[in-house]
Amino acid sequence: MKMIATGGAMGQPYVHEHLTCVAAPATWLSRGSGQVRDGVDGLYVRDRRVLARLVVTVDGREPVPLSATLADARTARFVAVVRGAGDPGPDPTVTLHRRRVVEPDGGAETLTLVNRARVGVEVVVSVALGSDLAAMGTVKAGEPVAASVTEGLHPLRLDNHQAGFRMVTPSRACVAFTSSAAASRRACAAFTVSAASKAR
Repeated sequence: MKMIATGGAMGQPYVHEHLTCVAAPATWLSRGSGQVRDGVDGLYVRDRRVLARLVVTVDGREPVPLSATLADARTARFVAVVRGAGDPGPDPTVTLHRRRVVEPDGGAETLTLVNRARVGVEVVVSVALGSDLAAMGTVKAGEPVAASVTEGLHPLRLDNHQAGFRMVTPSRACVAFTSSAAASRRACAAFTVSAASKAR
């Protein structure tokens, strides 16, 4: 058997393992973990990837995925176990629920920490995020894209704002995603979250 190596551009990346939320002209793709980190992952608006990274950690660790479902064409829900929090033992008592909704001009994600342990818990929830403003055609072709231009932390709403996009945290802090954004621009924060017990 003779094998011949051929050159050329990489083919279109596969998305069969992704959940896709759509509200044209916006599309949000991620794997079942809900994390947005590489490949074709991201929130696209008008064929431009405005969100290329959205990685949630709790006390410095990524939650372990349990389930991922589409509630409708534009809404996804993700549930994951928060290890190391709550009651000791094999059965998880603290979970992180993510509800993602895409709109025609952006999207929003809500994080809810659910505690079914016998006592309250206190953890640090962090969300690293960034944008590369890559064109959808570039991503689909498997071509390399520029590094993320902006990073920040939790929770966020992305919406169209003048020439670019903005993320709004509960404190109303904003970071603009525009084509002229400097690569050195950074914004970050972490939130200590207390969750009362819901055990019956």
